[in-house]
Amino acid sequence: MSDPSRDHLAAIQYLLEDSTPYPVYAGEVTAPDSELQLPYLVIWAAPASRLTVTLAGYGGEAHAKFQVTVVGRDIAETLAAADRCTAALHRKHPLIEGRNTSLISHLPGGPDIPRRDETVRINGRPVFSVPVFFSFTSTPQE
Repeated sequence: MSDPSRDHLAAIQYLLEDSTPYPVYAGEVTAPDSELQLPYLVIWAAPASRLTVTLAGYGGEAHAKFQVTVVGRDIAETLAAADRCTAALHRKHPLIEGRNTSLISHLPGGPDIPRRDETVRINGRPVFSVPVFFSFTSTPQE
């Protein structure tokens, strides 16, 4: 049985780990504070949407929307990491065994400037973060 939501998340994590120099986390930062490196990326994935139901039933299509939260020491570092994250994903084909995938699309919207986060401190200093949004669709291979 296929788990498209899990497969989509794993494919995005692989692309980011393979194409950026940053630590990548799925849903939460798992590194101890003493080992946390900046900048870092956190992927937040929504459950896959089932797009099409026909007279023959559900065809296995799954649409993924996800956010990558980019965290850095300052605005410039956060923006640079966001640019690299977008370059690593936008217009790329994620690889998912047993599924065909569309190109990943960078979605406009959301806060488009890094925000100072006083709730997270590294070496006593607040960090800056900005979310970047993406989507893609997958279908079962025939």
